[in-house]
Amino acid sequence: NLASVPPGVDGAAALQDLQRRVNGKDGPAASSEESALPYLRSEHMLVRFLIARQWNVDKAAEMLREHYQWLTSINIEALLKDPFPEEPSIKKYYPQAYHGVDKQGWPLYIERPGHIDMPRLLQVMSPERLQS
Repeated sequence: NLASVPPGVDGAAALQDLQRRVNGKDGPAASSEESALPYLRSEHMLVRFLIARQWNVDKAAEMLREHYQWLTSINIEALLKDPFPEEPSIKKYYPQAYHGVDKQGWPLYIERPGHIDMPRLLQVMSPERLQS
């Protein structure tokens, strides 16, 4: 969104400079799975970081570098592939669901607390994992 560029700043040049930097030393590590995700270096993503840092390329590059390191540290690729391995058990032992929307468009969430099978649920996951 180059419309948010403040007066006196060449947004296209800033974006081009940031693109050059993230395709080099400021981008995801070449050995990481994130390096294969083009979205992480897309124009849309880079403009978001430029806007967050008031179009300061150095600050945006630093923020992106930290973002890429964070993605690697939490192993985001594995999380995206298998976000919640206990999900089938939770659906089986903890009956709840989203059931469309009401007349105003608000989501309808239905829980059936009287039908929770807590002993079996605790066999497949810890109480700490339930709370997270």
